[in-house]
Formats: sequence, C-alpha cells, structure tokens
Amino acid sequence: MAIIIKKEIKKWTDDIRKNLVVILMQTAVSKLKEIILEDYDFNLNNVANPKSNLAPENYLDEFSNRLDNFEYIDPEFKGFKFITPDMHNFDFSGELETIESILEGIVGRYVEVKYEDYVKATNKKTYRGEHKEVYLIKYDRSVRDWEKDLDKKFEDYAFSNTPPIDIFGRANEFVEENMDGWVIEAINKFKKRVKS
Repeated sequence: MAIIIKKEIKKWTDDIRKNLVVILMQTAVSKLKEIILEDYDFNLNNVANPKSNLAPENYLDEFSNRLDNFEYIDPEFKGFKFITPDMHNFDFSGELETIESILEGIVGRYVEVKYEDYVKATNKKTYRGEHKEVYLIKYDRSVRDWEKDLDKKFEDYAFSNTPPIDIFGRANEFVEENMDGWVIEAINKFKKRVKS
C-alpha cells in the first residue's frame, strides 16, 4: 500500500512541477528578460559615443541572445530550481567581457585604443595575449607617450570611473515577489485536473 501511495505522490509532484515549468517559461521568463533588457537600455545605452566600438549598444543583440539561451530551470536539480541571471552565472565570455567590465564597475580612467594604433605604438601584435579591434586600456604615462608618438588623442571611455551597475536586481526581485503566486497557480491547475 505504501508503495502505491509513494508512486501517486511522486506522480502528483511531477505534474505540479510540469505545470510550474510551463507557467514560468510562458510568464516569468519573458517578463524577466524584458526587465533585464529595460535596465540594460536605461543604464548602458546612449552613454558612450555611438561611434565607439565598445558602446554597449553594439552588444545588445548578443546579450539578448544569451538571455534567450540562459538555463532558467536546472535540469540536474532533484526538486525544482529556478535560476535568475546574475553576475556570477551569466555567460559574459568573449565579446560580452566589455559589458561585464562595465557592470562590475571601472576604477580609473580608460581610453579606447584601436588595434592598428596599438601595433604602431608598441610594435606588439596583441595586448595581454588578446587580439581585438579595440582595446580598453588604463590611461597612464605609457599611453600618453603613445598619443605623442602617434600625434593623436585616444577616446576616453565613457564608463571610466563608474561604480558597479546592477541590471539583474530588479528582475530577481520580480521573481521573488511572484514565485509563491506561480506555485499556487501550478497547484490549482493540478487540483482542477484531478477534480475533473
């Protein structure tokens, strides 16, 4: 008898979990992404020179794609685990490293140095082992020397000397405020199906 009860409880739990996954994927995830993209736009866009290769506007499509492909539900977790993007679990690798730097805060004055200018000034092919179209380099004596040698002024980076910027917090609060309601909705859907 106990085995039958355990099987039924597991089945009910799985049904409620499936309902919750559907509710979260249809309701929560789209709103969560919307909030994060609103905060990205509000805090990051239209701050840097629009002609800058490192302007956050240039990374919005890739950032949005990674939000779309983010694992919101942990398939390995035995119970149920809904994950919201944050600075620790979001994939900022590759081209989004610039956005990660901005969000973590940038201490000091930085300038944008184009690859060809860097090569001319230093006779090196990479900066810190990386080849990029534009480097973000701390403005110091050697960079001032490069400006003199090249007879040009490098563009100040608009996010120099900025504190950390939180574009994930408001979305996380949205989930925390609504999770109980979504769980209740999933349970109520299960109850309706069991009654009919």
